[in-house]
Amino acid sequence: MKNIVKFIIISLVFLTFSCSKPSVQTDDNSYINLEVKKSEAVSVQVFNSQFTYKKILVVLGYDVNSPKISSELKTQLQNLYGLTDANGINNLVTYPEDFKRGQRGYIGEFTAMLTDTEVEYAGVIILGAPEYTHIALARHQDFWNQKVPYPTIALFPQDDILGIEANCDIVIEKAQPLQMDGEPLSEEVENQLIEEAPNLLIHTINYFLYMDESNTCFERTESLKNHLNQMYPEYKFHNYSDPETGLQSINHFILN
Repeated sequence: MKNIVKFIIISLVFLTFSCSKPSVQTDDNSYINLEVKKSEAVSVQVFNSQFTYKKILVVLGYDVNSPKISSELKTQLQNLYGLTDANGINNLVTYPEDFKRGQRGYIGEFTAMLTDTEVEYAGVIILGAPEYTHIALARHQDFWNQKVPYPTIALFPQDDILGIEANCDIVIEKAQPLQMDGEPLSEEVENQLIEEAPNLLIHTINYFLYMDESNTCFERTESLKNHLNQMYPEYKFHNYSDPETGLQSINHFILN
């Protein structure tokens, strides 16, 4: 009888421990701890401190380059991931302030940043791309023989749109509300950009950091929508259509 009771007690203890939820161990060296949805289209992995040798270049252009907005974004990125001047992930630069030679800002300085062989990037994000950004990006493509090993994403560009499309993996714009005469409400668009930019920026950085290193290039196919859905799960998009030809761009999207 004693043996039977002993067996029952041991069995109950075993069941109790086997059914309990295991504790989750976190890496104190990790910058962030997020759960990323997996899909067949895009493989993701947990980001940890071993991935910090790669950097993310973030360019703040028109509408987000004011001292107030750029300072707020800088503080947010510093708190989340750290900046490169403090051994962090993000190399944050503002146009034209960080593109100056003397008193003038030159977008050509962007080419020098992109082709710096001492820095290995995980991705490039451009908010409010100023004019001639596409030229710097084209030279960047030439530097890599048209095979840049990481994604480049333009959010709300104000440069030549065909040039930006040709030299970025993904281009995202905001649908422009129109006045009665058909002209865009520029001030409203600017306010929407300022409101949406920080959230989209954080989503993009998170996605770059969790991407599997074997799948860091975006192909110009319908698979781009899978990347969009994972990067920005709370947003809806549709392909940009050229107003004259009606042709849809494969990598240019409008945020609904």
